[in-house]
Amino acid sequence: MHSCYLRIESDKRRHIITKHERYYQKILEIYLGGVQKRCALGIADIVNDHMVVEIKDWKNYRVAMGQMMVYAHYFTDRACMIIYFGDQPSNSDEIKAICLEHNILAIDISEL
Repeated sequence: MHSCYLRIESDKRRHIITKHERYYQKILEIYLGGVQKRCALGIADIVNDHMVVEIKDWKNYRVAMGQMMVYAHYFTDRACMIIYFGDQPSNSDEIKAICLEHNILAIDISEL
């Protein structure tokens, strides 16, 4: 397969993932009463008076954990939560436990 084709396919997949995250973000902004907010090292998906929330597909759980560590540094007065969607991996309980060790609540969207 030609490299140009692979790049286009990769861009399409990235767009689908982004669109999916955005879909959940819009619903959760209303549900949680928050908005997207910028900090020095990124943009948190949802921030309200009480929490900062990152929304990610379970496939990208490591990325969400890293992002939340950064946001926790800037939003020190708020609780941290990761809301995952998509296929829940078999090790999701371990992922949630590691998050809790870092004061991050990690849940599947079905748990809301």
